[in-house]
Amino acid sequence: MHRHFHFSAIQRGALICPRRPEHSRLSTFCAGFTLLELLVVIAIITILASVLASGLARARQVSRRTSCESNLRQLTLAWLLYADDNEGHIVPNRTGGEPPQSSPGSWVVGSVKTNTGALGTRMGALFPYLRTVPAYMCSADLSTNRSYAMNCGFNWFDNNDPSLTEPLPACYMVTTLSQIAKPADTFTFIDESPGSIDDGFFGINWPPSSTWLNLPATRHDERRTSLSYSDGHVTRIQWLAPKIWIQYDQPASGPDDLSDLVLMQSKVLPQ
Repeated sequence: MHRHFHFSAIQRGALICPRRPEHSRLSTFCAGFTLLELLVVIAIITILASVLASGLARARQVSRRTSCESNLRQLTLAWLLYADDNEGHIVPNRTGGEPPQSSPGSWVVGSVKTNTGALGTRMGALFPYLRTVPAYMCSADLSTNRSYAMNCGFNWFDNNDPSLTEPLPACYMVTTLSQIAKPADTFTFIDESPGSIDDGFFGINWPPSSTWLNLPATRHDERRTSLSYSDGHVTRIQWLAPKIWIQYDQPASGPDDLSDLVLMQSKVLPQ
């Protein structure tokens, strides 16, 4: 005897597709982590983000320092090309006027304290040999329109000081490349402190002075300054003391700062 069973459509569906437990995949996923595990994951992500940010900051600093040293190298090459075109004579580095500024005919003209834009750079005698305006500025320097200054011992004369007579002794000033006794030890351009820089002249008071006339910049490192030398190479000086700008002719802040000043004096025109 055959029995016939009759199911409604709903009953048939229940048999074919039984209902699943009423919870979503999200609730299943969250149920797999404890609060402690989530906190550990968040902590790891935070640490990784911090490490990445620190690495990027260091990379940016290295990039800016490399760019700055490239600028100094280009300036020195232009300086050498000028001398080559002018029978070995160094491009003028003259000063005068109030406030202190570079005179017309100098490697740059005017002062970063009063110049607007790159006018003083474009009017300079060195500009035809290096026509890239950004090369006169460190990419980390956002305060001025020029970052670099030239050795005060190179073809310098101050129109404001009638007590100076030309030519100055060779240990104080040279006018031609052939007069530079030790090109590899004689600095040419230096990255100057934003508070100190005005004209194109980086002044170093002659020994036995214990005051900084102008001050080097340490924008890439608290204890280092980039500068170029007369043979074309570029390097950084390691200072013993921090370089903090206060005023022109500021006294050395202590024995370490005085040692730094003596080192800088030795790089003006070593014999």
